[in-house]
Amino acid sequence: MFSVPAYPEQGEQADVSAANPATQSAIETTQEEVAGATDAKSLLDGMARKLAEARQFSVSIHMNYDVVQASGQKIQFSEVRKVQISRPDYLRVDSRQSDGDTGGLIFDGKTLTLFSANDNVLISA
Repeated sequence: MFSVPAYPEQGEQADVSAANPATQSAIETTQEEVAGATDAKSLLDGMARKLAEARQFSVSIHMNYDVVQASGQKIQFSEVRKVQISRPDYLRVDSRQSDGDTGGLIFDGKTLTLFSANDNVLISA
């Protein structure tokens, strides 16, 4: 029979010297995972702060998805979206689908415009 040391308080290290080797390894791995999760959260929080402070930024999004037909056949579709943001009053999204459809939207702070080049449609509100 063996005893596992109590969980350490935040910032403290567990005393694993008395544990058997397997338990010691598991405890060390758990501590590394917790440290990694803390680092990941810190990185994510930092990224969110950086984006919140940015006056402008852009991002390209490449998406793929499958649609299962009634026959069971899978068909893959894809789309690329380019998003541009300039605070406080500009947003543009351009979209190109794998079938060639292109379109998007533009917001200039007052008017929202949606467009589809393939359908020759332009809508403003």
